[in-house]
Amino acid sequence: GPGTGKTHTLTWRIAHRLKILPPKKKILAVTFTNKAAQEMKDRLFQMTQFSDDALFVGTFHSFCLAFLQNHRTLAGLPENFRVASPDEIDALAKQLWPEMKRGARGDRLARIVNFKSGDFWADPPDEVVRYDAALHGQGLLDFDDLIVEAARLLEKNKSLCHDLQAAWHDVFVDEYQDINPAQCRLLK
Repeated sequence: GPGTGKTHTLTWRIAHRLKILPPKKKILAVTFTNKAAQEMKDRLFQMTQFSDDALFVGTFHSFCLAFLQNHRTLAGLPENFRVASPDEIDALAKQLWPEMKRGARGDRLARIVNFKSGDFWADPPDEVVRYDAALHGQGLLDFDDLIVEAARLLEKNKSLCHDLQAAWHDVFVDEYQDINPAQCRLLK
């Protein structure tokens, strides 16, 4: 439960693994918030003075963004793709569904998020197809696309997946019980 020392234990475990890490191997540690990731980085740096090439500590989304930026061509993304802001998503929703009131558009966007965080590998409903086409047509990804697109790329490119698995000696997930199906699929 909360306050039982899970993150503390995980941080100490990562520090121990860093000390015995084989050459040219890395450790991946993902969490849910930038604040938690920064706290973990700070603790680990105090304990080990790790180098950034040996350890990545960040959110699922920051890891996927960096991964997609490094492999944007393979992912079919434009060179200057970026993550849409909430205002851009709201404007896009108004453009796609002008007849809907704000609350109804919000409900539709919530259904899209639920689809992407759960069943993204299934055939998408029409509202997801239209939304993604409009979003991607502007060179934008939404927050959930970061995980979806990274997972899709790894699933379709087995060589890249193998290379990534070989590079990461250990993978740590803070609050694993809170991950959604898309994050679980990405980890696997």
